[in-house]
Amino acid sequence: MSSTINNSEQTPVTGILVTPFTSKTWLMKSSASIEQAVACLQFNVAKLASDTFALSPVLKPVEMQSKYYPALDPTKAVGDTSGLTALVSPSELQNLRIKQFFEGLKSSDKGEQMTQSAAIDDQLKPLLAAIQDLQAKLKDVNARADAQEERADAQEERADALEAKADAMKAQLDKEKAERQDEIAAIRRLTLLITPLHLRVLLDMAQQKILEHLKADSWEDFRAEKNLSQLVEDVFEKLSGHCHLSREAILFLCSYNDVRKAGNKAAHTAKQEEIRNAVLTKPLERGERRHLEQIFEFTFGETV
Repeated sequence: MSSTINNSEQTPVTGILVTPFTSKTWLMKSSASIEQAVACLQFNVAKLASDTFALSPVLKPVEMQSKYYPALDPTKAVGDTSGLTALVSPSELQNLRIKQFFEGLKSSDKGEQMTQSAAIDDQLKPLLAAIQDLQAKLKDVNARADAQEERADAQEERADALEAKADAMKAQLDKEKAERQDEIAAIRRLTLLITPLHLRVLLDMAQQKILEHLKADSWEDFRAEKNLSQLVEDVFEKLSGHCHLSREAILFLCSYNDVRKAGNKAAHTAKQEEIRNAVLTKPLERGERRHLEQIFEFTFGETV
């Protein structure tokens, strides 16, 4: 028997399985009798329950009991109703089979839940182990960081101590420098004094070397009555082949130039203290030192 009759005139009919509650609505030919409709609904509900609850063999419609509403003459046509509803009750044996389905379903769900729980536990175990390992590593990292921070603090303290020591040394040096400003000034004056003297010594030594080449006794004897131009030419010709002095250099050497003037001035403008320092540079064991000390005392009226 078909659950749906394709016809241009159809009426909806509903079949309800009382226990457990399951329902569905079908369309039926309006000209069919109520008795035919109830039998059809009973068949469809039995098939629906068998499919829904996976029952094999399928439930037998003839073992079910049905009540329909509205309670009209079963010979009347379905189309005479606004809609037919049949309440279908399974037999005790059929109820037992349906109940066993639900119990098996619960047992299956429980077993599946246990299986899923065990699977989740298996998945969580390595994750928990990884978390514990990470926590241990983090603890180790924190310990190393603390140790490094302690070392950094110690280094900072040492750096502060060194900086304080450096500041103290600088302050001491600044103090000593301030105390020795007079000495530094004297050294600078002595340097300014010595430099032109050294340059004058250079000129004198050069003249002496020329005299040695020319086998002359003194510069005054060699110059005699010559003027500057004649003197330069004479020296240049006689030194030719012995040195590489130019005429200009010989002219500079023979003339009373600014270098010689500065040397003479420095020799005659030295201060008493500078002269004392110069005398003190001579070794004590040399006779010159004693002579110079006597000359200094004679000149300035005080001992060195």
